[in-house]
Formats: sequence, structure tokens, C-alpha cells
Amino acid sequence: MKRKFSRPQINTVSLVAWYKLWAGLTTGTTVFDYSLNGNDGTVVSAPPPVFPGFQLDGTADYINTGASFQSTFKGNFSICIWVKLDAAPPASAGQLFGVRDGGNNIVGVYLNTQAGAGGRLTCNYKAGGNAAVFESQGDETSTDWTLYTLTLDGSTNVLVYRDGILIVAQGAKDGDMTGVTTTDYVNANTLFVGTRNNNGSANTFHKGTIGDFLIYSRALSATEVKSIYEISRWRYSI
Repeated sequence: MKRKFSRPQINTVSLVAWYKLWAGLTTGTTVFDYSLNGNDGTVVSAPPPVFPGFQLDGTADYINTGASFQSTFKGNFSICIWVKLDAAPPASAGQLFGVRDGGNNIVGVYLNTQAGAGGRLTCNYKAGGNAAVFESQGDETSTDWTLYTLTLDGSTNVLVYRDGILIVAQGAKDGDMTGVTTTDYVNANTLFVGTRNNNGSANTFHKGTIGDFLIYSRALSATEVKSIYEISRWRYSI
């Protein structure tokens, strides 16, 4: 009798949404939520995915999750996203995912290509007008598939990992949550992937490919972040 071995599975404890963007579409424009929480997304402009992800053109392509995840972002949470840049550092700023109201409540991660920050990864979390910002010390220089993981612990810091390893912060932009109260986060706008929902309008588009996208309603530990990378990397030939 031939033995069959199954691959280890990603930890799904407190998993709120999981978009397997490498798995194709449920219908012509629907991205299924594999967490089974019903947060199905909608493709805007982007062509059908080609394994292992969605190729986004940097001008109009993105995914509308159809959910604000407001209750999740009012507490500790984590977001994982597999990304492949077309160029590194990119020629222009690109939002990997994001949602913003008029300016007092923001969740987002983007590649900052402004003067003096030519390719640094920046995470911005803002609740009730008070912000915590994490920025990488160095530029993103790889066009290989990369897993970025954002973890937010309201009592300490916003942290960002690259391929399961904590990214070194740029000076004072270390994600310090002092003065920020997560329960002050109030934002009913829906989260966009591949761009930012800027109070109802998409802007700052990512140019490249996006694979798995996961949201947890807790801050993952460093060990858990590393485990997600090790378990899922095979899909991206790493």
C-alpha cells in the first residue's frame, strides 16, 4: 500500500479572512474567502489570475474585499501577504493593501518611493487621529516572491516581518503604539488589496503580483509568523 503524506497546514486560529489569490476565482469576478467567514472579495479591472497569483498593472487593478474589518482593526491583529514586485525598488509608491477614512483612521502597508525613502516598506496604523508608523531601515531590493507579515499588539508595537524575519526599523519609526488606542479605530470603508481605499476611492496602486492574503484577529508570535512562511513557501517555488 502506497503511503500518502499531506503537507502541514497554516494555523487558522482566529483567522478572519483568507484569499488564496493563486487558486483562481469562484466566478468571473469573485475571490472566495477560504476562512469560510463569508468575506468574499471582488476583482476590479485585474485580469484572471495566473498561478500563483494576481498580476496587477499598477494603474487600475485591485481587489475589494467587501469588508471593513473594523472590529478586527479595533484590537490586536495580523495581516500576511505574499508579494512579487515587478521592479525593486519600484519606480513609484505602491500600496500592498490599505483602508483610510478622512484621515483619522488608517490601516495600510505600502512601498514608499518618495525622496529619501526610495523603496522602504512603510506600515501606517491610525486610530482616532493617533498613529503608529513602522518603516524599514533599508529599501526593498528583491523581485522574488516575498511574504510580508504585519502584526499589531496594542500594548506594544506594530511590527513587520519579511519571510518570517523581523524587519529592522528606521530610527524612531519603530511602530511604537504609545498614545494609540485601538478601540478608537472607527472606519466603515472596505479594505482594498493591491491599492488603498482612500475614503471611497482607490489610489496608490501596487505593480506586481499578489498571492495569499490572510487576516487574523490576534497578534501572531514570531514563531507563528515564521511557520506560515515555511509552510506556504513551496507554492512560490522558494
